[in-house]
Amino acid sequence: METGQAVQRWRASKSGRLDVEIARRTGASRASVRRLLLAGGVCVNGQVVKKGAVVHAGDEVYLLKAPAPSRFCPLPGLGALQIRWSTERALVVEKARGMPSHPLRPEERDTLANLLVAHSPSLAEASEDPREAGLVHRLDTNTSGLLLVARDRSTWTMLREALRSHRIEKEYLALCRTPPPIGMIDAPIDTADRRKVKITETGRPARTEVLEVSAVGVLFEVRINASHATRHQVRVHLAHAGSPLVGDSLYGGESFPGWEGHALHASRISFRFEGAHVDVKSPLPAVYAPLTQAAE
Repeated sequence: METGQAVQRWRASKSGRLDVEIARRTGASRASVRRLLLAGGVCVNGQVVKKGAVVHAGDEVYLLKAPAPSRFCPLPGLGALQIRWSTERALVVEKARGMPSHPLRPEERDTLANLLVAHSPSLAEASEDPREAGLVHRLDTNTSGLLLVARDRSTWTMLREALRSHRIEKEYLALCRTPPPIGMIDAPIDTADRRKVKITETGRPARTEVLEVSAVGVLFEVRINASHATRHQVRVHLAHAGSPLVGDSLYGGESFPGWEGHALHASRISFRFEGAHVDVKSPLPAVYAPLTQAAE
C-alpha cells in the first residue's frame, strides 16, 4: 500500500506508459521520472510501481515526492503549436515573432520548445540539450518563421548532419528601407561576442544570397537564401551590403513608427527526407502588415 504523503495526485486521462504520463503532467524530464520510479516514489491505485509500469484511463496516480527538475528541461508551453508538416520522425513548425526558440531558465513557458514539449513530452529527449526539444536549428526571438524539429535522437543527429552539409535549403524574407544588390554576400563572421557579431577576414565563412527584391509600400521585401546561416548572419550581411533590416538597431537599421525589433521571416525550408522531397513555405505573416502597408 501507499506509504507517506502524496505531493501530487491525479487520475490518468488515457492508457499508456506511466513515465510518459508523469512527464506530461509535471514537465519533468523522462530521465528524472525514471529515477523517481526506481526510488519507489510513485504509486498507482495505492500500490508502489516500478519502471516500465503502464496506467489505464481512470487510474489514480500518486507522487510521493516531486521528480527532480532538469535544468534545461522545458515545462509544457501555453498556447497552440503551429505545425506546417509532420511525419512520425520529424516535423516543421512555425515560430511566432517575439517568441524565443527555447528557454534560458527552467521555469520559462513562453518559448517554442515549451510548446513542442506540450505537444509531445518525448521531444525533451530528442536533442542533446533537452531545452531544445528536438529543434534542428534556431531563430532569433524577433525572427518569425519555419523551424525543423526531430522527434527522436537518431533523426536529430541525421538532420543536424544534413544541415552542416548544406543539404537543407533555407530562405528568408527581410524588410529593408534600402534595396540590396542581387547576388552573393560572401563575408566571414566573428561570433565571439554573444550579443553582436561582426564581419572580419578571420571569421567563420558565411554566404548569404539575395535572390529577389520587390517594393512593398515604402519598404523593400528581400528574398534571401542562407542555407547554413550562423547567428545573426542575415542581419549583419544585409547591414554590410548597406541594407540593414528595418528596426534592427543593433546593426544600424532605421526605426519605424509603431514597430520594435528587426523585420525578418524564415519563409521556406526544403530538404530530402525518407526518399521524398520536402518543401515547406510560409508567406510573410499578418504581424508585418504595419510595415508592408505603410504609405508614403
